[in-house]
Amino acid sequence: MIDQDTARLWADHHEAFGRWVEDAAKSIGNAFRTLQRIQYDAPWHTVARGRARH
Repeated sequence: MIDQDTARLWADHHEAFGRWVEDAAKSIGNAFRTLQRIQYDAPWHTVARGRARH
């Protein structure tokens, strides 16, 4: 009984779950790219523009 319910749920929702995983992975990647840009930003570029580094 439990296996049938689980199989039905997976069949009905596996595409939505795959999209959620893809979106989550993209969001995590974007966050790491932003953190990398902040950490390794050239400070002389931001001083010339007169704004904070972060």
